[in-house]
Amino acid sequence: ESLAEYVRQSLKIRGKTIKGRAQANIDLSTVLTSELLDLEINQYKTHPKKIEELTRRAIKAIMTHNDNCTETDQKWFLSATTIHNLTGSCVQSINDVLQTYKQMVDDHNSKHGLTAYTNRGSAKNREIKNEIPLASLIPDGLG
Repeated sequence: ESLAEYVRQSLKIRGKTIKGRAQANIDLSTVLTSELLDLEINQYKTHPKKIEELTRRAIKAIMTHNDNCTETDQKWFLSATTIHNLTGSCVQSINDVLQTYKQMVDDHNSKHGLTAYTNRGSAKNREIKNEIPLASLIPDGLG
């Protein structure tokens, strides 16, 4: 490897680091949910707070949906997998974020009598994205 190639690669990596730090300062609560969900918008694709923001919005949307349902089989158990199915985010990353909201999520699931098995039977022929339109229900992170 030549010195010029080494410097070029180093600058490229350094540029990505600087860009990532700058991105971390962008307040995603003001970004539209539709933009965060859009994989074509590169500006937010790798934003370090994107999964956290989408998870927070998904929790709010699922809770709103469940609170407005009259039958248990219309509701969704709030979990990392459920949020993944709604947002497309990585399950492990969602799990990390859910630790912050653990008590609230547990209380919500308990209030509605929901367990990890709730969605397995009743959700077989259901798509959460068809029932909970995240982008229109929670258009941004401000509400």
